This record gives sequence, structure tokens and C-alpha cells, in this order.
Amino acid sequence: MRRFVAALLVASVALGFLAVPPESRASPWTCGDVSYASDPLSQVIQDGGFEADLTFWYTATGGGGANSPTISTTTVHTGAKSARVDASSSPATHAEQDGAFSSSSTVFSFSFYPETWGPGGVFVSEFMRNWTPTAGTAEVVTAVVLYPTSVHWTVWKSFGGPSVEQDIPVPLAVGSWYTFDVVMDRALGIQCLFLDGAPLASASLNPADAFDADVVLFGDASFSGDAGVAYYDDESLLAVEPVLPDYAPANPAPAGTILIGESLPVSLSVEVWNRANVSASNTSATTLAFYNESTPSAPFMTFSVPPLAAQSFAGPFSVTWRSPSVPGTYRVVADVDYSGDLIESDELNNLQTWTIGVLPPPYSILSVGDPNYAGPTATYVTFATPLTLIAFDASGTGIRRVEYRDDGGPWSVYATPFALAGDGSHLLEWFSEDNVGNVEPVRSARLSVDDTPPTTTLLVPPGPWSYASRFELAATDAGSGVARTEYRVDGGPWREYEGSFSLAVGNHEIRYRSVDRLGNQEPESVTFVRIENWKPFVAFVFALVLALVGAYVARRPPRDASPRAQWRHYAIYSIPFVAAEAATGVVSLITGALAIPPYLDLGTVVDVVLFAIGIIVALVLGRRARQAVPRPAGWP
Repeated sequence: MRRFVAALLVASVALGFLAVPPESRASPWTCGDVSYASDPLSQVIQDGGFEADLTFWYTATGGGGANSPTISTTTVHTGAKSARVDASSSPATHAEQDGAFSSSSTVFSFSFYPETWGPGGVFVSEFMRNWTPTAGTAEVVTAVVLYPTSVHWTVWKSFGGPSVEQDIPVPLAVGSWYTFDVVMDRALGIQCLFLDGAPLASASLNPADAFDADVVLFGDASFSGDAGVAYYDDESLLAVEPVLPDYAPANPAPAGTILIGESLPVSLSVEVWNRANVSASNTSATTLAFYNESTPSAPFMTFSVPPLAAQSFAGPFSVTWRSPSVPGTYRVVADVDYSGDLIESDELNNLQTWTIGVLPPPYSILSVGDPNYAGPTATYVTFATPLTLIAFDASGTGIRRVEYRDDGGPWSVYATPFALAGDGSHLLEWFSEDNVGNVEPVRSARLSVDDTPPTTTLLVPPGPWSYASRFELAATDAGSGVARTEYRVDGGPWREYEGSFSLAVGNHEIRYRSVDRLGNQEPESVTFVRIENWKPFVAFVFALVLALVGAYVARRPPRDASPRAQWRHYAIYSIPFVAAEAATGVVSLITGALAIPPYLDLGTVVDVVLFAIGIIVALVLGRRARQAVPRPAGWP
């Protein structure tokens, strides 16, 4: 039971060694102006640190045979073990491992420790294909051949094809560890050799002549078994990827969503940040472009960004974008590699996008209080009419201010209702602004201040005035116009003037006034008149004269007429005219009809006609009638 547990522990330890990944080499490496970093999880060589001894390694023997390396626990680079190559005598000592690798970019690494150099003094570590141990031939991807004072480096040597070989003076003193890394990029046709992390050499050829390999070999390359004694550790074959610069936008301003009004400037800025740990110094300048998301092919501003060092910034780069005159949501983009000039490790983080909400402007109206009158050409107000400005917020951000001015004067901030002063026309202008800078177009209204009441005139006919005289009132107003005219007579109630009027006979006091459409009331005016009517008097006089004339005529000879005949004569020829004349006087007294004055009006005509006819009848017809009257018997 104890043996089983012990065996299990040993197996667990061995598996643990196998599970330990090789040491990550120093990276990135710069080769051919490109930086590369390795992927530790892509390891192809199994147990390159020999922690499982030589379990995954084999020794291919050629015609002259070969020895296998041994495991050392005393001279190690990392871990607990290394491979010892004793090439102090024939045959050659080496080990191989098969490991096809499909990546176009790899790094082949190993650590070498020369303990002694023999007379042949040649060790090697190489990556190859078509390895024929019996013939000792292969096509070499890379071979690092180690001499005491130099390194012979072979690159992509194929059967009958081109290759690159270099001899590099490098003293490899005994008793020291040396770490070699070979970065290979088939796509570019380049290889770079590093010693202890420092560039040692580079080589290139047509990428079409580059190829991959499937065998790793290390050990004695003296072919005479007299290279000496050396140790190998950390044999590694990893995939590498170019370490590229990575440009990204940084510190955008403003940050977040932007709210702005119509047709207003918006300041935008951004920095360009090389996020990578590798410089872009070997690339050309890139283009930073600002454009509307809807029209990416038409940037409204571009900048040239110089190559950036690792973790460095350029900028800020600032532009001004003007919002459209149509409300809506717009997006403005800054692309830090607009032309695609820069090969980056991340091509998806080049954009900074601002979302900009363009909001509609406010609008405002003028509310005219009372009193007011909307005329055909202007709106009339008084000095007491309150004027109110009402602003409507269409953007939802609130009203920042409302301002107004009168007749081109200085602008005033509106706070409470106000009024205009000074009779006459006024041009009132106003506008409002919201909290995103929207300023509505200046609005205006023509207002006319009318604080002057109407003027009323009493139109009086020429005197003297009678019952038939018509009195008229005429009112004028240079502003809003006359609303009504009122008058009253002798302290009576006020009456609205609707047309000319007459007055009864006697003395009268006429008061009158007018009011305009804004309620401006004229002070009362007063006029005193006397209404005359001489018609009753004239009729009385004419009637009296007619009566006297009639009586006179009736008593004229012949004297032999009886008294009865005389009264009959008087009643027939005089009394009708006397009664008619008296009746016109009574009617005129009661109704004012046939009034005198006017002197040549109907009243005078009636009086004169009645009087004349009455005289004629009394004198002419009455006389004739009297002569024809027979005398009674016994009349003297």
C-alpha cells in the first residue's frame, strides 16, 4: 500500500512538472519596425525545461550514431533541471522533438550554458523540416550555431532555394547562461535574433521563400564529437503577435449627451491616446477627422496627428460644430484613424461619438390688457393698459429670459406686466431665450397710446332760436375714436346723442361730453340758449286787429241796418279770420309749430296770409254785402 501511494505521489509530481508552462520570455521584441509579444498558452515544445527529464525528446541516430543528452540538476537556468550535452568525444550528442507550428509569427527561444569548449567548439539549436538523420540533411527555418567567439545564424535555408546566413562576433564565455530568442514572421519574411533580450541581428528575404518547420533540435554540431560540454534549458516555441500601437479617443469634451438650440455653435474637443505599450514612432502621421454620423465621407474638420509614443497623448483637438435649424437628434463622430493609415492592435476603438439633441426655440406672445381697442391699423392702449409677455418653452429646458424694448430703445428684462407712456404710435419689440441658448426671432407689435379724450362741439343755428331750431353735437378723436356722445338739458339725465334735437321755449342749459373707445372721457362743456316764439303774440295782435277792423266795417253805413244784421255781417266776414289767427297762436303756444322766429318761415306766412285775407274780406266783401242788405220798414 505504501509503495502504491509513493508511486502515485511520484506520478503527481511528474504531471505537475508537465503542467508548468515554460517561462515567458522578455517581450515585446521589435523586429523589422514591428513589435511582437508572445502568447504563453501557445507553447508547442513539450517540457522544454526538462522537468520531466527527456520524456518528450528523442535522439535520431545517423550513420555514425548519436548520443542522447542527460539531465542535470546542478546547472540549471530555471526550474530544477536542464539538459546536459557532453560532446567531448564522438559520436555527436543531440535531441529532437517534433512539433508542427501553424502560426505565421513565432519566437524560438533557448538558454545555453557552455561549461567547456572543445577543439571543435560547435553547438546548435535549430528549428527545421524535412529532417533526415541518416543523411544529416534538413531545410532550416532558423539555426543558431554557437562557437566560442561567434554565432553563425542560418535563416530559411531550403534545398536549392535562397537563404540568409550571418556570422556574428559574440564571445560566449564558459560558466554563464545565455538566452537566445529568434522572432520569425513568415508573412513579412523577416527574422530577428536576440541575445539576452538585446537585438543581435536581423535577416529578411522574399516572404514567398519563407516556410514553417516541424522539428526542434539542440546539441552538438561539431560532427566530430569535440564541441565540449554545455547545458540547454527553456527550449520554447511560442506564437507571437505584432504588438501594435492602439489609438483611441480620450478625454472628450463635453462628455455625455449635449442639448443645444437651433443654429448654435457647439465646441467639441478630444485627445488622441496611444493606449499600447509600444510606440507608433515608426509609422506615418494619422488623420483625426470630425464628421456627422450621417455623412462620414465628408468630414467638416481634419487634423494630422504625429506618431505617438507608448501611453502618450496628443491634443486636445478642438472644433466648432453648428447645430442645424431643424430640431432632432444628431451624432458627431471623431475618428482618430480616419484614413486607416495606422495598423493597430484594436481597430474598433477609434471612434468618439457625441449625441447632440437639437431642441426647438421658445416662442412668446403679447397679451394686451384692458382698456384696449383693436383698430384697423393699430391697437390702441392707454398709459394704464397692462402689457404682458407670455413665453412658451418648446424645448422643455426652461425659459432663461424675456426682453423687450420700446421704439428701438435699450432692451429691458421682462419681469412683470408693464405699460407704455406718451401719446402716439409705439413699436414694441420682444424675444425670449431658453436654457439651451435658443433665441426666438424678435417679434413686434405696433401699439398706439391714446390718453387724450375726444373734443365735442355744439353746433348752434343762427339766432334767435325757436322751437324749430335744431341743435347738433359733433365729436372728434384723433386716437381710438369716439365711442359715444352724451348731453343733458337743464340738469336732466344724460342722454346718448343720436341726432339733432330741439328745445322748448325758454331759457336752457345744455351740457355735453364724449367718451372714446378706451374710456377717456371729455370734461363737460356747457352752453346757454333761449328759445323764442313770438307767434302767439303776433297771432293775438293780428286777431285783435282783425276783430277791430271787422267790427268797424260792420258798423259802417248804411246805418239803417238792424243790429242783428250787423252782428251777422261781423260773424260771417270777421270772426272766422279772427278765430283762425287766434287758433294758430294757441297751437304755436302749445306745440311750438309755426313759431316765429324764423321771420320768413311758415308761421309768418300763415299769420300774414290770414291777416291779409281777413282785412280784404272785412273791407271789400263785407262792404258789398252791407250795401245789398234791404232796409227794414220804418228804417230812416
